[in-house]
Amino acid sequence: MIFEVCAQSYTSALNAQKGGANRIELCGSLPLGGLTPSYGAMKLTRDYLQIPICVLIRPRSGDFYYSESEMEEILRDIEFCKMIGMDGIVVGAQLLDGQLNLPFMQQMKSLAGDMEVVCHRVFDQTPDPFLAMEDLIKLGYNRILTSGQEPTAFEGKELIAQLVTKSNGRITILPGSGITENNVRELVDISKAKEIHFTAQKKFVSNVDVTTNVDFSIHTDSNASHYETDIETIQLIKSKLA
Repeated sequence: MIFEVCAQSYTSALNAQKGGANRIELCGSLPLGGLTPSYGAMKLTRDYLQIPICVLIRPRSGDFYYSESEMEEILRDIEFCKMIGMDGIVVGAQLLDGQLNLPFMQQMKSLAGDMEVVCHRVFDQTPDPFLAMEDLIKLGYNRILTSGQEPTAFEGKELIAQLVTKSNGRITILPGSGITENNVRELVDISKAKEIHFTAQKKFVSNVDVTTNVDFSIHTDSNASHYETDIETIQLIKSKLA
């Protein structure tokens, strides 16, 4: 079993490695569904981690229908990942009808060179997941991150199981979203997935004495807390599959 931890900072990535993760998906702004991390976070993580790192390339929140300038930004981020020696990128783009933007998916794959290329959860918005999977196989993608087109991977476990069967080892199906120590065993038993993706986050309360009512945390609960990957939570999830 390959345990991939989604980490939104260098600190979280380091915790994931200490907790026994096999691979990192590095991103930023998880409350927004994950965005491209800063160049500083990418470089620091690449310099000090020994396990493989795949970087989420997503320039903004919302849908995955990108303008020409957004696509140019994505390509430049891919070039930076390649330049600093990242192991992979996690990407995706769609058309107005929800289908994958295959020409741009191909362009990203070509630019990635020797890096692994993973399709992110844009896959969960495609009208025909089996057709989308076949298209990604033809393009040479390595993995598909999916919740089985449901809010969580546990809820989408039946579709994930079908995708695992139909992929027949031609592409890795990577279940992700809402995986915890309470559902990981059943999810893996039903889906037969060989890899899983989770955050293992824990809330950390700030020690800063905030004396005003100003709050910048639109998409989180408070300025006075933040979330980071927790070593013990990773080890607990791994123990359920030991």
